[in-house]
Amino acid sequence: MIYFNWAIHMTMTILRVITVHSMLADIVDEQELATGQRKEGVVFAAAFFSSKFMGAFGYLIAGPFLDVIGLQAGAQSGEVSSTVTWGLGLIMGPGLAIIMLLPVWMSFKVNMSHAGQLEVRQALSQRQQAAENGDSASVSTPRSH
Repeated sequence: MIYFNWAIHMTMTILRVITVHSMLADIVDEQELATGQRKEGVVFAAAFFSSKFMGAFGYLIAGPFLDVIGLQAGAQSGEVSSTVTWGLGLIMGPGLAIIMLLPVWMSFKVNMSHAGQLEVRQALSQRQQAAENGDSASVSTPRSH
């Protein structure tokens, strides 16, 4: 059962990493189309800084919650009361689900359709061809933000 859980965890981690990197690349394309400047470094640096920050911030949040439910440092399995176990379940179950509502809501605000991304890539290609041909006419943005 542990290996099955590990396999699911690793599969989902790989899918998450691929999806996030792909979305960041698409965001860079949209930013370039909107501003005329390509800033991959800034976008990826901001994304990974926020990831590191949230990882560290999680420890700052978790400590007080563990104090609230009464979990003692160094507690061994089987030594904690049912109240503490129930508190851990409440934090890790509904507590995390409530916190995850914000990113879920935000994900519905992002338009990452395949057709939309193709429009962005096509507009960027047209802009690049126009620049190579010395055409000063700007290429229109396919969608407004």
